[in-house]
Amino acid sequence: MFDSDHDQARWRHDYDQRQYRRMLERLEAFEAGKVSLHYMINDLETLLSALELPDMTWRREFQRKWGWLDSMRGVALVERGKFPSPEETQSAREIARELKALVLQKLELRDDGETTDEST
Repeated sequence: MFDSDHDQARWRHDYDQRQYRRMLERLEAFEAGKVSLHYMINDLETLLSALELPDMTWRREFQRKWGWLDSMRGVALVERGKFPSPEETQSAREIARELKALVLQKLELRDDGETTDEST
């Protein structure tokens, strides 16, 4: 499939960049109120597990913050059967901003501040 190890490494890198962009899209959609916390949590988990070459320190930090959201959701659903309260929503937005900052660390940006997109 690949002509060289370099080609394979480049493919994996580009693939991971696409996953990071998708993570950013989900986080921004949550910030804008276009996607629920429930779906954002699920999507981020899936995208994180899809990474081919994650930096393990970064991954642990992302999982830790993501885990706070997942735990918050679980406790709220068990205790009240619904999620989120206004306080939980505010906390979730703060954690989402922290996750967004982590994702931005991994994205390669063009000179104009936009993310690169090798797929187009």
